[in-house]
Amino acid sequence: DRGQDWYNEMAKALGPKRTAQEIDGDFLSSGNTVFDMADIKAIEECLVDYPILKKRLNGTYREWNTPDPHKDYFIGADVATGRGTDYSGMSCMDRDGEEVAGFKGKIPVNKYARLLGDVGERFNFAKIAPESNDIGLAVTQALQDEDYPNLYYSTKILREKHQSKPKTEQIPGWYTTTKNRPVIIEGLEKDIREDNVIIKDPFFTQEAYTFIYDSQGRPVALGKHNR
Repeated sequence: DRGQDWYNEMAKALGPKRTAQEIDGDFLSSGNTVFDMADIKAIEECLVDYPILKKRLNGTYREWNTPDPHKDYFIGADVATGRGTDYSGMSCMDRDGEEVAGFKGKIPVNKYARLLGDVGERFNFAKIAPESNDIGLAVTQALQDEDYPNLYYSTKILREKHQSKPKTEQIPGWYTTTKNRPVIIEGLEKDIREDNVIIKDPFFTQEAYTFIYDSQGRPVALGKHNR
């Protein structure tokens, strides 16, 4: 006895999250997800429009565009040991936010550095920004040893006693801290919400569906918030 008109009226009153929980029984969408599920579903529905032009490493590396000699490209890379349950991942985008290549997989650190260098060289020597926390230092060091010409450097502030101005040091790669991690994630959420990026990698949507805010308001993958 409750038709579409009733549903539309209730959805307007409750909002998308409460509608998902109270009417649809969709508790994932009703949860405190970092990304709006409607945005992620919209990205997922468009994935079929992006044919894969090239694969490597058993399909863990995928390429959707050929390099444009007139474009600048940028690679962000997360580094893992290549063992256990943690994965390394990278995304290559052009300046307009269109994803052209991506990788997610378990790979030894030295081979991962070589992959990043190869992809970077292919895409007009893209600027590579690996995360340099812990094991990531090995990747940045390997890229430096290979004289990769376009490595991203972040600025580290060094505070010393009795110095009125702090010194700065250029560090290869970028560091994730408790202070900048929420800023990075909020920036990505805003870019997705405002359609500033074109994401083509299905690995991203798989992760995004289970990326939530835990009880302390920290953005984490589902299952990690109780650790």
